[in-house]
Amino acid sequence: TVIEDFATKVPDSMKSEYAAPLFCAGITAYKAVKATEPKLDKKIGVYGIGGVGHMAVQFAKIEKCKVIAFSRTQNHLDVAKRLGAIDAMVFSKDQEEFLHKLKENHGLLDAAIVFAPADIVTDTAIKSVKKGGIIVIATIGKNPEFSAFEEKTIRGTLIGSTKDMEQVIKICDENDIEVIYETFPLDEANEALQKLKNSKIDARAVLIP
Repeated sequence: TVIEDFATKVPDSMKSEYAAPLFCAGITAYKAVKATEPKLDKKIGVYGIGGVGHMAVQFAKIEKCKVIAFSRTQNHLDVAKRLGAIDAMVFSKDQEEFLHKLKENHGLLDAAIVFAPADIVTDTAIKSVKKGGIIVIATIGKNPEFSAFEEKTIRGTLIGSTKDMEQVIKICDENDIEVIYETFPLDEANEALQKLKNSKIDARAVLIP
């Protein structure tokens, strides 16, 4: 039995396998974008273009932001460009070189969202944002280090409320948000988990009963 207060109605026209990822990855991406205080032409960097990041690119685009995507995987960068990012850059562990290239191409960011679970990514994201900017951390890692004198705001985010979920469903239904997923029969759940573990799935796995 599902408690009514914690349920969200899905339109009859929306496929279940499309809707399923929205209740985790989708709402996480939505809340992270909202935490950046999006507005027209705001320059937002999205670090990590996987199951959550590819939706964040689209939510930020709907808010009329300029999105720059960062990933170590060329396929994910291609996806980000296709979904509306104005640029997609390969993330490099050589922080100095990476930041130099970013500044040269786009200048510092107004805000950044971190989905990639690596401390070097979080640290780089903080440095890539201009003074007074916002960094939203939607992953697990050590406590980030930054200078208080840079006047940057660091925010965490974790899923969202039922009202937020209603907004996610509405936005996706009205704007043809693309959700990238791969389906598996329920009896192949272990195979799906193994593929996720080995990064063999581009975004999300959906189990079909």
